[in-house]
Amino acid sequence: MFIHRVKSFFDEIDNAKNTLVVTHGGVIRMAKYLSQNPHSFDWNEYEKTALHLKIKNTEVFKWSK
Repeated sequence: MFIHRVKSFFDEIDNAKNTLVVTHGGVIRMAKYLSQNPHSFDWNEYEKTALHLKIKNTEVFKWSK
């Protein structure tokens, strides 16, 4: 359910505008992973990559639908 909540939230953002989202590291990790893998989710791949990301105070990335 977490995956779908994060994805649906970011899908609602207007890509034509810059948007500031303030949240915790778990959501940022999932959003960054989904932005790099928009068409499929692989839990094993997510555990190997996104769960080990060091999240900084500020993360900038582009979300595309």
